[in-house]
Amino acid sequence: MTATSATVTPFSAVLAAETAADHRGAEHSTFMHALMRKTLPLAGYVDLLVQYRHVYLALEDGAIALASDPTVAPFLDRRLDRVPALEADIATLTARPELTDATFSPTAATEAYAARIRTVTETASPAYVAHHYTRYLGDLSGGFAIGRVVYAAYELTPTEGGRFAVFEDIADPAEFKAAYRSHLDSVAWSDQDRADLITEVHAAYRFNVELFLSLDHHGA
Repeated sequence: MTATSATVTPFSAVLAAETAADHRGAEHSTFMHALMRKTLPLAGYVDLLVQYRHVYLALEDGAIALASDPTVAPFLDRRLDRVPALEADIATLTARPELTDATFSPTAATEAYAARIRTVTETASPAYVAHHYTRYLGDLSGGFAIGRVVYAAYELTPTEGGRFAVFEDIADPAEFKAAYRSHLDSVAWSDQDRADLITEVHAAYRFNVELFLSLDHHGA
């Protein structure tokens, strides 16, 4: 086989393969087991939404700040925004009688996660893309499965407490994800950019696991 005929693995495929173990590891916390078994109290799920609001606020502030960055701009699509959905869900669910006296605040793990996103927004475009990729493509994949679980567990609907799992303006998530991966493949990343992006995806998964661990008391 000549060099010109050799198959080159797309960067998106390399990225997925390099971080597959991280993805699996994020599924094994006590908190996530309780959530997927539908034994997590409603307060635990709302606490997760509160934590995610801080993370997504950092991401979506970053999207505004980096809108003119030629490396980042192809990935930015306001149809992905989750903060309005999170805020609507939190308002709806905290109005339920069983949560009238509940209070929620960001954990130290959440604050560290959001701070990391804000730091890379200012310092490293590939690293910001790593966090954007990890969160939003995850939402457009496993997030739908989690949505089905929480709808059943807490009697939610896509308009009443269950907006976070709904991307109402993205008609075909599979097509959207394919286009996103195409952007990953078409950007003229340097070898160092690719390495930095993969490293930061590893970090993003670690931050996410730490966030889950900080909520494990809900699933105990």
